[in-house]
Amino acid sequence: MFKGLKFNFSLRANLIIFVIAPLILTIAAITYFGLSTMETIIENKMKEDVELVGRALRLPVSYSLEKERFGSINQSLESVFRIGRLYGAYVYDNEGKKIAAVGSVRPSSKGDNVEELTEKEEGKGKYEEIEGRKVYSYFVPLFDNNGNRNGLLQVTRKKSDVVGYIKKVRVMTL
Repeated sequence: MFKGLKFNFSLRANLIIFVIAPLILTIAAITYFGLSTMETIIENKMKEDVELVGRALRLPVSYSLEKERFGSINQSLESVFRIGRLYGAYVYDNEGKKIAAVGSVRPSSKGDNVEELTEKEEGKGKYEEIEGRKVYSYFVPLFDNNGNRNGLLQVTRKKSDVVGYIKKVRVMTL
């Protein structure tokens, strides 16, 4: 069908078609995948911030819970909440009853699945919705001095914080 057709392009057209266009497409693909990777790294770092706060609170809150010092629990949560990077922090007893809360006071999970979330000694993070806002929640099991589970700590950060920071970085890199 195209056997007899000959295309005579100028040097400028050949340069655009065979050099510049592939170069631009390659740069665009590299930029896209680079930004995607960077966004994933940033999101993971921001999740890690929440996890570090949760792990840092674990021991003082566990101790206060064991000794039934509820005022100390509230002080610990309030001091961490003042950092300004968290949306909320909540402590539940073994039955899932909320003992203390700072920030948004109506988390959707309500500690209903304390046993499921604290099967291991490690924390567990997930995205969920609190008061109509998407948040990243990190759940940390609490244990007494004998190693028995005595509660759950939930620390949250708004997803919009993560998305907003990624947008800022995206604008700065372009």
